[in-house]
Amino acid sequence: MDIFCWNIRGFNDKIKRRGVRKWLKKNQPLFGGLVETHVNPLKASTIINIVFPGWRFECKYEFSDLGKVWLLSHPSVSVSICHKSLQSITAIVKLPLVRYQFAATMVYGSNCRMVRKQLWSDISFLTSSSQISQLPWTVLGDFNQTLSAAEHSSTDQFFCPRGLREFSQCIATAKLSDLPYTGN
Repeated sequence: MDIFCWNIRGFNDKIKRRGVRKWLKKNQPLFGGLVETHVNPLKASTIINIVFPGWRFECKYEFSDLGKVWLLSHPSVSVSICHKSLQSITAIVKLPLVRYQFAATMVYGSNCRMVRKQLWSDISFLTSSSQISQLPWTVLGDFNQTLSAAEHSSTDQFFCPRGLREFSQCIATAKLSDLPYTGN
């Protein structure tokens, strides 16, 4: 596995960080993201350097006190950031031993539907961006919106047909495909 995205649901706990280090050693990814980090900006680089020693990173504290999205890369990976917003970071990535570059967007969508609409706009903008449009593009993360009511664990309480339609329209406009995931 070369790339990953993990909704870590807070990364302040040493036990959780130890689990990530163990996973990192076992799987040896080269590039990825952590979302929903909830880490104070003053502690971020210390935590990243302990868990991902030698790795480069990009966070988005200029948009949020708790970072929310961290983009991480092994020193052998070439990364060029091309867009940052409240809910995402997008980069052009070149992995070693892989012939072509690709674009990667790491997402942590807002819990508020109205704020998420800006994420859909960002994705639509990136679709037509000259930096992205000619490359393979992966968009990974937690959108905080499902594409189907059946994907939500408690449909009755949280089902929002308008949010579902807006997300579905964004995916169609951007010509993205929903891929299966693993985890919980």
